This record gives sequence, structure tokens and C-alpha cells, in this order.
Amino acid sequence: MLPQPGIRAGLTEDASTDVMETEKLRASARRYVEKGQLKKAVGDYERLVAANGSDVRTRLELADMYMRTDAPKKAIGEWLACNDIYKRDGSGVKSIGVLLQVVRADPNHLAGHQLLGKVYADHGLLDDSARHFGEALRCATSSPNNDVARFEVVEAILSLDEDNLADRLRLAEAYSGIGQVNDAGRMFRTVAEVVAKKDGAEDDYRVVVERLLYHQPNEGAAARKLGDYYLKKGEPQRALAKLRHAYKAAPEDLQVLGLLAETFNRLGQSHKSVTVLKVMAEHYQSAGLSDEVRDCYERVLALEPNDQLSRDKLGLTKTDDAGQLIEFDPEALDEPAPAPRPEFKPAPKPTELVQAAHSDADDDDDFDFDFDDEEEIGFGETAENTIVDDAFIPDDVRQHLANKSGITLAIPGAADPETAAAQTASNALQEDLRELDFYIENGLADEARALVNELKQRHGEHPALGRRERSVEGLAS
Repeated sequence: MLPQPGIRAGLTEDASTDVMETEKLRASARRYVEKGQLKKAVGDYERLVAANGSDVRTRLELADMYMRTDAPKKAIGEWLACNDIYKRDGSGVKSIGVLLQVVRADPNHLAGHQLLGKVYADHGLLDDSARHFGEALRCATSSPNNDVARFEVVEAILSLDEDNLADRLRLAEAYSGIGQVNDAGRMFRTVAEVVAKKDGAEDDYRVVVERLLYHQPNEGAAARKLGDYYLKKGEPQRALAKLRHAYKAAPEDLQVLGLLAETFNRLGQSHKSVTVLKVMAEHYQSAGLSDEVRDCYERVLALEPNDQLSRDKLGLTKTDDAGQLIEFDPEALDEPAPAPRPEFKPAPKPTELVQAAHSDADDDDDFDFDFDDEEEIGFGETAENTIVDDAFIPDDVRQHLANKSGITLAIPGAADPETAAAQTASNALQEDLRELDFYIENGLADEARALVNELKQRHGEHPALGRRERSVEGLAS
């Protein structure tokens, strides 16, 4: 069936109406431009963008109108929106053109230079990347929030060099020095994740995680790993201090509970170890893991041979026959059964864990997870700094910051400073040509023509510029 009059094939009536309204607005905007009524044209373009924010071409035309009506900040907003669209659509290389316009309109636009540095690096243009990151650092020195701005640029540079762990640690300490605790913790976490994968780096991992936990004590997984580290090193008291944080973060984590049971046992607090093992048994029982349940109760009897709950769970009869204890304490074959332990009755503390531990038990042993007594060790000497200078501030980057930095921040693969200086003129021409290409590709003939004239004055006659000039003439025709 043929489409109804006035409705394009494949479009609903509503969609066709939207298309016609869009075309009318676009025609109206162009008429205003031809008459020199640019502010009225801006209104039409703004309505077009509001109707379809993903239309890059319309956003670029609106940005041009903003520039021509002396509203550069609004133009920059449109170019940055185009950058987001290009990034979302996987067309990152197109971002270069719009970002170049951002820093051309505002040479001190920190975010524009920083985004350009990242995009250039992503496409292997490392010298250009280094130049724009340097410009970002220059802009950061005049930022109201000076330190934070500089550190954010430094972090962006370090993202290009994942193996530069030393400078990442310096940056983490720098964030800490200005009170940016969350940022410091995030950087320590990043380094810890890398170090954890390295063979033979357990001691380095300990130092980094101590600093991480100092800033982010609720990092349960890191606390568990550090507790395990100290336990293997034969330092159960230090292990207990870390497992405290791990337990608070994940009180039902069986790995944490297993480490706690072993730690209490090594500290000579077998009654607490027994309680933890019973809690573990209940978790395993809920999961239907009968072998693990049996293992937990066997471990309880190895510590408390007369624990009635464990004997009942394992199907053992009440007897004083030492032979009944063979599988739990082989060394006690020729010895009489140990006397029952004195009943342990600490001050009552109604925690969920205690309630769970005693739901099926007759004994009164309390898993009192209170570390405010002499068993707790403080952060103490394990909280040493990862670098010597606690007041470190990243600097000595292209002479934008003060001395005594120690942070290199070289872009991996970029030219050394002397070679980069020799390439400056060539790079400047290439960057200008990329901006000119952007105008040509998007059909912005007037802007392209003006830029050609400007570049001829700046760089003189050049074959690459001549080719593009002919393309601009083709656009005009």
C-alpha cells in the first residue's frame, strides 16, 4: 500500500511531523543567519538541540552561533557535549577536533587540555599528549583549588603508565597531605591491587595495605588479606587487629571466620576459637556442606574434647573412654581424658554472633569481639609511610611546580625534551591541520576559509595546507 500523502515511507505520522518541524526550524535558523540575525538563529538551534541532543551537526552549528554572538562558554559546553557523544559512539578520534576548538576558544581550559592529552595518548600521538598534559598542569597552577587540580592532572598522566607504582604512591601521599582521604585511599587501593599480583611482593603489599587501611578502615577484603599475612608471619596479635576490620565489614565471611578461629587459637583463647568454629558450622549447615560441618565440629573437639554439642553433632556417646578421642587428639592415646575446662562467663553482650553461636549450644562461652582490651594492638609501627617525605607535593613537572618532587610523570613513548622541542613547529602545524580537517569534514566553509588564511600567515605556504585550501574552495562551490 502506498504511503498516505504528506507521510514519508517508513515513518509514522508523528515521526513525520517531527521531521517536518525539524526541517522548518533548521530552514528558519539558516534564514536568520543569512540576514545576520544571529541571536534569533541561536534560539532556533537551541530548540533543535533540545529536540535531539544526539545530533552532533546541530550542536556544532549552535556552538558556531555562540562564538559569533560572543558566548564562548556556551560554545565550549556544546563542544564538550559533542566530545561525550563521540566517546559514547566509539569515535574517539573525532573528539580531537572539538577539543581543539575548546582550547582554541579558551587556552586556559584545564579540562580541555586534559581530555586532549588522554585522547592523543589513546591514539598513539604521545608527543601531542605530553604537550597538552603539560598545558593542563600550567592551567592547574592558576586554579582556585590549586593542589587538587594539579593532582588530578598528575593522576591522568599516571593512568598512561600502569607500572609506575612509585609515583602512584607519591600521589597517594600527596592526596593524604591535603586531606583528600578518599582520593588517597583510591590510589593506595590501585597500587595494592597491582602489587598483590606480583610474586614475592608480600612485604611491599603489607606496607601499601597498611596505608590503605589507615585511610579506608572499612576495606574488608584488604584487611582480611593483611590479617592472613600476619598470621603466616607468626604475628597473631597484628592479625587480630586487621581481622577486626575484616569482620566488621563482612561478619558472615567464612574466610574471615576461619582466620579468626586460627588467630584466637594461636593467642591461647581457645574458647573464642570454639565459638567461631560453631558459627562456621552453622553457616556450612545452612549451605548443605556436611563435610565442612563435620570438620568444624572435629576441630572444636580437638580444642574442647568434652564439648557436648560437638559430640552430639558427630554422633559420639557420652563416655570418659579416652579411646573415643583418638580422631581428635592422636597424641592423647595413652593419656587420660583431660579434665573439663572451668566454665567461662564473661559479661553478657547480646550480639547477633553470640546469639547465633548459642542457638543450639548449652555452653556459655561468649565470642566477645571487643578489641578494646589489652589484646588489641594499635596501628603503631605498621602504619609507616610509603615514602620518606610525608609532606610530598608532586612538582617539577615541566617547571610548573616547586622542586623536590621525585615524580617523573614522563609520558611512556613520548620524545625526550630536546627532541620534543625540535618537533614543536611540526607538531603545531599538524594540530592546526587537524582542526582545519574538522571544519572541512563538517562542512563549515566560512570557518575553514578563515582558518586557512590564518594558517598561511602562521606557517607560510605548505603543500598540506595547499591541498586543504582546494578542499575548502570545493566546499564553497
